[in-house]
Amino acid sequence: MNKRGTIWFVLADGGRTRILQRRSSDHRHFEVVIDEKSAEVQTPGHDLVSDRPGRSYESASPSRHAVDGKADPHEAAKLRFEVAIAELVNRAAAQGLFDTLVLVAPPRVLGDIRQALSAQARERLIVEEGKDLLGLPEQMLIKRLTSLLRR
Repeated sequence: MNKRGTIWFVLADGGRTRILQRRSSDHRHFEVVIDEKSAEVQTPGHDLVSDRPGRSYESASPSRHAVDGKADPHEAAKLRFEVAIAELVNRAAAQGLFDTLVLVAPPRVLGDIRQALSAQARERLIVEEGKDLLGLPEQMLIKRLTSLLRR
């Protein structure tokens, strides 16, 4: 049997994260480390933007026009949340809070989190699953996570 010590399962979807912990000595018990929603991602877009777009003068005439901000405030909020998840995992890896890491998130979110992981956290990463499992009922989620370790 492969001893993996403490396993962290990090589940995320861009607006919510759930980190479950399982010790190798207790295969049936999963402990919730974090279950958190991003308040910023849940906020309406107009509340995320500080003011109206800037204005600019046309170079060849006295006309003015609005400068359209291309950044989507919700996408920026999601990315900040994903980076915060990775930073939390990085700190936990540095403190030795887990031995093995499993990441489960939709593909884009998975890529963003993976990119922000430290080398120390990446060394512990054994499974990545490009799916959103946060909506699964508890028992089904436990089965899916357990099956990921059998690959």
